[in-house]
Amino acid sequence: MSKIFRLIFCLLVCQILCSCSELIISNDNSTRNNSANKTENKSENNKGNTSHKLPYQELISEEIDIAPPNKFDFCYPKHQVRVSDGDTVSIKSTNQKSLRVRFIGIDAPEKGQAPHGKQATEYLKKLINNSPSEDICCEKGHEPKDKYGRNLAYCWAGSKMLNAEMVKSGNAITLFIGKKNNQYKEIMLVLEEEAEEAELGIHNPNNLLPETPYEWRKRQKKIHKH
Repeated sequence: MSKIFRLIFCLLVCQILCSCSELIISNDNSTRNNSANKTENKSENNKGNTSHKLPYQELISEEIDIAPPNKFDFCYPKHQVRVSDGDTVSIKSTNQKSLRVRFIGIDAPEKGQAPHGKQATEYLKKLINNSPSEDICCEKGHEPKDKYGRNLAYCWAGSKMLNAEMVKSGNAITLFIGKKNNQYKEIMLVLEEEAEEAELGIHNPNNLLPETPYEWRKRQKKIHKH
């Protein structure tokens, strides 16, 4: 009986050891498969990701384009619009009076901030001249005038808001004049962030704008005081 008992005991031990071995192998294979799946999934996810230095068209999504309002406050033929700089235009109306319009939500480099000021001015001219629309139409801000008497507005050339396009392209930064002029503030901030990440225009480290337009204007005032 003792021999039979020992034989049975040995068989049970062998069976237990085999079961443990299979469990360990199964767990090891499961871990490897999970790891492989994670790697594969990560690889698949990364296929859709690109570096932050994306071209303008790929970077800016259509979902955050700013649609024009149903009704504008004023429209003028684009041949009457003269670009003063990257954020200001003068419109010569039929009564020969000049209407100065300052774009809300943006601040473009001044002309004295070479070469950025000229680049911003030329880019705005290009946006207006290349627009399929013959008119430039504007929506006034909730605070319609600034301290210089300029009209504060969001302006469209066709379906494109000029204010937003200047920020999108890296030719202007965001600046909101008046506490109430914030209709499109959140969207404009997103556009600025994307332009920064893509290193467009004034955000390009090889052609970086050394100081904001506001800082430049402030420094110029100090210089002219002395």
